[in-house]
Amino acid sequence: QWFNLMGYNHGLQNMHRLIEYIRDRHRFEPRWTRALQATSVPIRLIWGALDAVAPLVIAQEVAQLVPKATLTTIAAGHWPFVE
Repeated sequence: QWFNLMGYNHGLQNMHRLIEYIRDRHRFEPRWTRALQATSVPIRLIWGALDAVAPLVIAQEVAQLVPKATLTTIAAGHWPFVE
């Protein structure tokens, strides 16, 4: 079903445009890191331990940068709602 949805409105032909988020993740890292460190809102990172797109090491690094964050791993990959 998910793959069929990706084909809607020529989605598969435009998928290469979506990958921009990888560059954005690095470009905006200082911005979101500062925001997470400054917030008074409790932070819980819920991460798929089997995620091949965003490996667990990313969550572990974020948890180190944001000491008040707690990290919970689940036995899932990148799309637990599909898996």
